[in-house]
Amino acid sequence: MTLCTWLCSPDRLAYNEHIPPNWYRVIWGKALKGLTKKQIMNIRKYVALKTEAGCHTLIDALLLHVVSNISTSQATGAIILETHIPATLLEFAQTSYGGVVDYKIVLGETWAQKSIVQLPTFAFMDKEIVNALMCNIYEAKPEKSCAALPQAVMAAVVQAERFGFKTFRGLVTTGEEWLFFVYNKYATRPGGTVHWLLPIRLEWDLSGLPLILGLLFDWIQNGREGKLRFCTSCQKPGDVEQ
Repeated sequence: MTLCTWLCSPDRLAYNEHIPPNWYRVIWGKALKGLTKKQIMNIRKYVALKTEAGCHTLIDALLLHVVSNISTSQATGAIILETHIPATLLEFAQTSYGGVVDYKIVLGETWAQKSIVQLPTFAFMDKEIVNALMCNIYEAKPEKSCAALPQAVMAAVVQAERFGFKTFRGLVTTGEEWLFFVYNKYATRPGGTVHWLLPIRLEWDLSGLPLILGLLFDWIQNGREGKLRFCTSCQKPGDVEQ
C-alpha cells in the first residue's frame, strides 16, 4: 500500500479542550513583544517568501528562538540543516526512502548536543548519542504544507526504524503555515499510524505565533513521547497498515 493511501485514514488531532487557553502565552509571551516579532515583521517586509530560500529565513527565526530558549543546564537544543538520510528499505511498506531533511531539531544532554553540532553526520551513527536525544524532523516548503506531508512522514518512519524509536514527531512548514504530525509505531506488528493537526497560520497580526511557538516547544521537549499533552484525537482511525 502506498504512503498516500495509508495517510488517508489515520487520526487528525484537535487542541485539547482542557488546556488552559493561555498556556502557550505564558510560556512564550516574551516572543510577542521581543526580538522574534520584530524579526518576523522585517522578514516579511524585505524577503521574498515565495522562494524556498526565502521561506527558510522565516522558519530559521522561529526555530532559533525556540531552541535558544528551551536550552537549560541539563539539556541543550541544536538545529542541524540538510541532514542526509541514507536509502532505507521498509519491507513492511514494500518501499524504500532516502534523501535530505531540511531541518533536524534535537534536545539532549550537553555532551551529546556538542557532538551533534560539531560532527552531525558521524554523531548520528553513535547509538549512545542517539539514545540521549529527543529528535524531530522538519520540512520547509514555500507552497502549501499539506502536499509535502507524505514525504515528511516517510522520512520520520525511516528515522524511527534507524534509531529504534517508537515515536517520531515532525512538521511541514512554509514559514507562514505550520503542520505538526506524530508517527507512532505499532507495538506488536510492522508499520504504524500518523496523527496530524490541521495547518496553523502565523496570520498577519501574528495572532498564531504563540500557539506555534508553544507547540514547537512541546514537539522538541517531548519528541519521543507518543502521548500528546495538548492535543486529542477527533477521529478514530481505521485498522490501517502502512
